[in-house]
Amino acid sequence: MRHVRLGRKPISVGVGHHWAVQVDDGDGRGYWYEVLGAAKDEKGTNNDIRKSYGRQAASTAGALGGEVVGKSEKTDSEIKDFLDEWLEDNPTYDLYTTNCQKFAVEFISWLTDGNYRIIHSLDAGTLADEKSYNKLAVAHDGHAFAAIGTEKVRGQLAGALPASYWGPRAEAEAIAGPGLYAGANASLGGIETNYGNVVGARVEPNLNTGVGVRGGNVEAHVLGFGAKVGTDGVEIATPIGAVNAPFLGAPINWVGNLFR
Repeated sequence: MRHVRLGRKPISVGVGHHWAVQVDDGDGRGYWYEVLGAAKDEKGTNNDIRKSYGRQAASTAGALGGEVVGKSEKTDSEIKDFLDEWLEDNPTYDLYTTNCQKFAVEFISWLTDGNYRIIHSLDAGTLADEKSYNKLAVAHDGHAFAAIGTEKVRGQLAGALPASYWGPRAEAEAIAGPGLYAGANASLGGIETNYGNVVGARVEPNLNTGVGVRGGNVEAHVLGFGAKVGTDGVEIATPIGAVNAPFLGAPINWVGNLFR
């Protein structure tokens, strides 16, 4: 069994993130896979999947450890076949459609047979309705979580506007490096969307509770009320949902990039 990790890196303008995926070999290292390109002027260039080995991707995505999102039994030869097929289906790069985040979600979904957990919204990327089932337990490299829930669907609300919806779910999580976090979430289901990396909203009756640092953000929630601030901007949450402003993370991300 191999663990699958998502690594992110704020892009140079300070708003939005580059995504990469690692298939872990058991000690925090393993091969990373990422689609290059993160700018409008690269539209129409040939897509390329960079492969690198180590605790972080060649782009430095995952430099702070990344996040375990699921488990896989895929072999290296099966992975190569998937990558070749993905490039054939997505031959050219586009910041808003066939980008690194689209690749990461589709690769993770395939690696885990649809049983994965990603807590971040897409900045951009066109997905045919991508379904995940979020029924798993993971304890690996300082990160442990258990989750059970109904189907979650990621797709588009209109055009390239990312959106997702899900049914009832519950989960518990503990992180002891990188990051430090403990929490438990319970919700009746929800729907969320965002306008790129500018503003977003989520409707979700919930009693989410947790405190700490995870995914590059500092957060605290008690019975649904709370907030987080960090690389994903600022989010204010209530027991019925949340609003967020990712663009407010630009100064934090700009400073962070100075040290990469």
